[in-house]
Amino acid sequence: MCFFYALFSQNFIFLSQWVQLCKAYLTEAKWFHQGYMPTSEEYLENAMYSVGAHMALLFAYFLTANTITKEALECIERFPDLIYCPAIMFRFANDLGIITDEQKNSSIQIYMKELSISDEAAREHIRQLFTEIWKKMNKATQAPHQFSKPFINVATNLCRQAQSILMFNDGNLDLDNLMSSVFEPIPLD
Repeated sequence: MCFFYALFSQNFIFLSQWVQLCKAYLTEAKWFHQGYMPTSEEYLENAMYSVGAHMALLFAYFLTANTITKEALECIERFPDLIYCPAIMFRFANDLGIITDEQKNSSIQIYMKELSISDEAAREHIRQLFTEIWKKMNKATQAPHQFSKPFINVATNLCRQAQSILMFNDGNLDLDNLMSSVFEPIPLD
């Protein structure tokens, strides 16, 4: 019985998260074609899905969980900080690295409009938001929850990857740096 519940729950979770991702893409396409500039709140609410980090973390949960529980699956659907923080960090890192022509509906343009600030000031504002998100993420890793330590490590490492993208080349992904961090051993001495 537990096996069938886990199988059905997994499929339902995957399906609902794929639907959420597609809805987020459609929302961004609609904004673009209508020339609509969302508020920062609207943008971030959609961006936490459209960046796709929640899908990576969903797969990571199933790969790292010793036991798949109903409580953990329900928690994933509520988008806890362990999933929200890496997603938003990736969105901001992506927005900081995009070419100016592509940033019509990015967090940079939205903050420029909402806060009446320059491009560079908006970029600095986003960099400062990283600190706040890290604080939130650190609290989330220490809070009681249903997730395994390996899953928490994956979520934390996604935040670290977003931070690395931000630090190196101001948001532009340096593939040589990324590949060396994945394939080169870390010296222990």
